[in-house]
Amino acid sequence: MAEEPTDECGILVCAATTEQDLYRRYFYVVEDASVLGSPNVWASQVVLKAREYGCPVVAEINQGGALVRQALVNIDPTIKVLDVRARYGKQTRAEPVSLA
Repeated sequence: MAEEPTDECGILVCAATTEQDLYRRYFYVVEDASVLGSPNVWASQVVLKAREYGCPVVAEINQGGALVRQALVNIDPTIKVLDVRARYGKQTRAEPVSLA
């Protein structure tokens, strides 16, 4: 049975200025590396980008956090993964961006 994923896995490479005051800090999307695919496909993409940019992985763990960490560690056990938990749903989090 061929796999035909319909959900995109959002993978962004981001950077930030070092301003201590969070309200003055700027954040930039360096690359959108999102992909369609199985956990092995998106995990491989995440590890590739983490290696390419020399950065840690920040992973939302609200749903499937253990899967995310395990998929990444299976590919590269040395990858640094920082877990974050979203406090609000995606729609609420997207409102300020959509208004801008």
